[in-house]
Amino acid sequence: LLRKVDVALAVSSFMRRNLERNGVFAAEARPFVTGPIRQRPPGLADRVLFVGRLTHSKGLGPLLRALAQVEATLDVCGEGWWGPAARRMASRLGVDDRVQFLGWLSPSELDAAYERAAVVAVPSLWPEPFGMVGIEAMARGRPVVASRTGGIPDWLVDGQTGMLTRAGHVCQLTDALRALLEDPGLR
Repeated sequence: LLRKVDVALAVSSFMRRNLERNGVFAAEARPFVTGPIRQRPPGLADRVLFVGRLTHSKGLGPLLRALAQVEATLDVCGEGWWGPAARRMASRLGVDDRVQFLGWLSPSELDAAYERAAVVAVPSLWPEPFGMVGIEAMARGRPVVASRTGGIPDWLVDGQTGMLTRAGHVCQLTDALRALLEDPGLR
């Protein structure tokens, strides 16, 4: 059916390329962004937020390794099969006292977590088709550090609207987090 439509809209250039690989050439990329960006007070200077399913592919492992090298607290919002491994890794890295596993949150609780955050991390290891968490963070006036993978570079322009790092590259992730955490003006 997709091959018969006049145009297929994809929410990222990554998804458009996937459509083309599957024979759908009448595709346009139109990033899905709605609502105004709200000015908010800055978050806590040392707070990093991760929101998502707790699976290996979401990149919580590299984020925990980066956390071991910066002075910050990490709020982890979400649940999933990789949760127990993430808790063990946090303990093994000696950061378990700076990581709060909050589980799934209600919309108002999640909004409060974004409010506390100085930086939101989207350290995906897999090619995210779009990555809504980053858009949600930016709509709340929070800077984003994200992996240069999938559709993320469609909405995050490195150095302008956030910081992109190579997926799984702990040193780049550490440097980006440190830069934003240490420089309120950059945030």
